[in-house]
Amino acid sequence: MIDRIQTPLFDLRRLRSIDRDEYVRIHTLSREHFEPWMPARTPGLSFERLFERELEHAEAGWGAGTEARMVAVLPDGRLAGIFTLSQIARGPFQNAYAGWRVAVDQIRRGIATLGVTALLDLAFAPQPLGLGLHRVQANIIPTN
Repeated sequence: MIDRIQTPLFDLRRLRSIDRDEYVRIHTLSREHFEPWMPARTPGLSFERLFERELEHAEAGWGAGTEARMVAVLPDGRLAGIFTLSQIARGPFQNAYAGWRVAVDQIRRGIATLGVTALLDLAFAPQPLGLGLHRVQANIIPTN
């Protein structure tokens, strides 16, 4: 499966260990922006530790074929957002759930539109390049 997609504004690629500092930066910067929409963090859990958990989960999910957690990387190396296909189901259902978040300093630039489009391209592309899914359900909170 491809692990990098180019868009006009950024590259969408797998989350990697080198993303730690940028992950912490966008979550620190966007804390108030993300807080209403993200699950509550365990009290005292740092963004550094949250990244380690998310990376472990992402790598396990990628290896098992149950998740594709991608980051939008701007040309200057900054992260603009995170885009995920999760709970990938095989068999006749061939389904996944899509979720995304864009850093507060990157909103209203088309990052979400391009990222979701690229994520869907990956989801619906036939295997082995893509996931070969039949459907993707968007995890959307109406007030967001």
